[in-house]
Amino acid sequence: MDVYKYKDYRRLLKDRIQLEGRGAHGRMAEAARCQSSYLSQVLSGSSQLTSEQVFAIASKWGLDDDGLDYVTGLVQLDRSATQEYRLHWQKKLGQIANRKEQLSERITTSRTLTGEEQAKYYATWFYPAIHTLASIPKFRTVTSLATRLNLTRETIARAANDLASMGLVTFEGETIATIEHNIHSKSSGLMVSHHNVWRNIANQRLQDRPPGSNYHYTALYGLSEKDVGRLKDLLAEFIRATREIVAPSREETAVCLGVDLFEI
Repeated sequence: MDVYKYKDYRRLLKDRIQLEGRGAHGRMAEAARCQSSYLSQVLSGSSQLTSEQVFAIASKWGLDDDGLDYVTGLVQLDRSATQEYRLHWQKKLGQIANRKEQLSERITTSRTLTGEEQAKYYATWFYPAIHTLASIPKFRTVTSLATRLNLTRETIARAANDLASMGLVTFEGETIATIEHNIHSKSSGLMVSHHNVWRNIANQRLQDRPPGSNYHYTALYGLSEKDVGRLKDLLAEFIRATREIVAPSREETAVCLGVDLFEI
């Protein structure tokens, strides 16, 4: 969970409870040394935790010093009584988040697949689909994935075995769970195939789903070279914004987002 994407400590705590599952609410209250009912009041917005209480909770998440400073700073931000103090914490939290973002750009944590693994992963549409869906609790079984993707259990199991050998999921018995979300691929040829596969699926969805169930947009424009650059900048900013939304979002469903802009 990327704590640096949060601007509200209550939202962070709620999502953490959702992520940890059963018993998380009680463990969190115990760490904060408060009643479970009081923690519920905090999460609903009618009460507050102190920085010390949130520090005690976050200390169990394996965060480094910057992460702990950021999370406890969210409490200070929320409790700010004056505009000046609020601006102080907004600036401080922004500095921490920017520093961590710059560091993450220099040190990649994505899994780099071998050439053989990349070829297998991108050869069909359902390897990436299973990999993505297995991060969602309700799709972490062979049966639920087979139903969702309209594939046989045998096909799901074979793919899950392959994904597990790549270090992307765990697969034991009936259960499949994503352990590595990010993949780094050096093969531009394979990525072309990946784009084409999902564009074809988008075309199928356009034809077989009721109007309004998905979102599709296509337009041809005549415009200046300068404004083409502006459109590219807008798309780049949009993509960055989607990442900020997706990073802290709880995993309940899976979607494919495709964006195209090219000269005719």
